[in-house]
Amino acid sequence: MSISIHALSKSYNGMPVFQKVDLELEEGGIYCLLAPSGAGKTTLFRILMGLEQADKGEIKGIPRGPIAAVFQEDRLCPALTAQKNIQLVHPVIAGEDLLRELQALLPEESLDKPVCEFSGGMRRRVALIRAMLAPGQLLLMDEPFTGLDEDTRETAMEYVLNHRRGRTLLFTTHHVEEAKRLGATLIQWQERERNWKVNK
Repeated sequence: MSISIHALSKSYNGMPVFQKVDLELEEGGIYCLLAPSGAGKTTLFRILMGLEQADKGEIKGIPRGPIAAVFQEDRLCPALTAQKNIQLVHPVIAGEDLLRELQALLPEESLDKPVCEFSGGMRRRVALIRAMLAPGQLLLMDEPFTGLDEDTRETAMEYVLNHRRGRTLLFTTHHVEEAKRLGATLIQWQERERNWKVNK
């Protein structure tokens, strides 16, 4: 089932964040929101996840069950290892299966260390792994490749493509080359109208 967003609007203190957003996300598609800071990308994600309410408009077709997400903040427990952080959310994933996933994006010598000793890019990779292993038919990723160098970003994007499992993916970025690498349909910000339009 596709996700339909119709006439969605949100304001804070009388100031519009976005207005009358109309989008259709086909099931299993990959979509990228391209917009400057302050355009409401994170707010839209929070509405899709049910963490905030829109002022007007409606959303239909959000899959039942959990939504996998990468937030702008990594939201990790700093005293725990990468493995323990992932098991907090996905307790059934363990042993060799989890080790294999971690080794895909992290150096092996880091796996026994708490994530407070990780660089920002390494913590970002843990957040990515956690989201890609999550259940649910919708993936929302807010600037998922921030803090990654060129080679690591390429590896991380390949990991996302290999682990998407046909799920609908909506992500944000400031870099159009990331959208192209993932084969995403571009949804671009229209400043005058304060909404997004699919770039056909």
